Amino acid sequence: MTYFQTVNREVFPLANNTLNEIAFEQMADKFTKMIVDHTPVAYVIMDKEHNIVYANNYVLDLTGYHRDDLIGLKCYDIINHGTPCQYCAVRETFCTGKRAKILKEELDKFGNPIYNELISVPILNEDGSFDYVMEIVIGKTEEVSLRKKKEKDFLKLVETLSYVLETRDTYTGDHSNNVKKISLLIAEEMRLSDLEKQKLFIAANLHDIGKVGIKDSILNKNGSLTDEEYEIIKSHPVMGSKILSNIESFDNIKDIVLYLHVRYGGRGNPDGEKREDIPFLARIISIADTFDAMTTTRSYRKALAIEHAREELLRNRGTQFDPELVGLFVSMIDTG
Repeated sequence: MTYFQTVNREVFPLANNTLNEIAFEQMADKFTKMIVDHTPVAYVIMDKEHNIVYANNYVLDLTGYHRDDLIGLKCYDIINHGTPCQYCAVRETFCTGKRAKILKEELDKFGNPIYNELISVPILNEDGSFDYVMEIVIGKTEEVSLRKKKEKDFLKLVETLSYVLETRDTYTGDHSNNVKKISLLIAEEMRLSDLEKQKLFIAANLHDIGKVGIKDSILNKNGSLTDEEYEIIKSHPVMGSKILSNIESFDNIKDIVLYLHVRYGGRGNPDGEKREDIPFLARIISIADTFDAMTTTRSYRKALAIEHAREELLRNRGTQFDPELVGLFVSMIDTG
């Protein structure tokens, strides 16, 4: 029984009981094949060796192949110059027996990136086994390009908010940029995912956003702060978290900002927070934030030497900072 006949028995169960068996199969098979052949979505059927046994007209239009030349080729001969794809929905379906879906970036004949969603479905026999997989290819280039543009615009917004801080406090603006760079260097060293790096980028840029609610007379004061003024400055992570909580896109950022100055060892934390309460990315930014603060000239003191800042980080590992992250960062300092 062909794939189309199997589908048609599911689509036309009543017709199967009333029409002549042969007439039904011929009519339904022709009807379904006509739909699949002319739909503006790519359909390809492959065997276990990834040899193409069927491709609809849309595939022929996309690839420029004649059907007789396409049948028998392996799918990756066409889209990957003969090299099996690293991530393959068809291979996953043959391994698991289940439907698989991936979003794949490829290059068109002009070298421009295009994006396709690949969905593979096993073509089951009556006993549940299968020898063929159908892959459906849906173009997603326009959708992905729009999403990337939105992400780019969003990150520009983040940098703009950081710039707003800089206009009020030159130190804070430079500091946020430095903290971002240091945090991302640590992320690279740890080989964090692109998603985690993006969160770090946002949180580091906005980690001092709560300072917008602090008076200029305190924020830019020359000389030492009073105890009361120091408590106001210390409240900026809470204020920053509240600001970010009003924007849904910052849901996964606000806690990083909130816990930025919570001590890893727990001692002295106002609400009894413990190390497991501190988001991992907040621990990274905490080290970057402190290191840059120590090595930057402030209104009340000159910049400390890098060696002095290094020793301070080591002295407070396990109490104020995550000890493993301190060890990693100090080794980065020592290797330049």
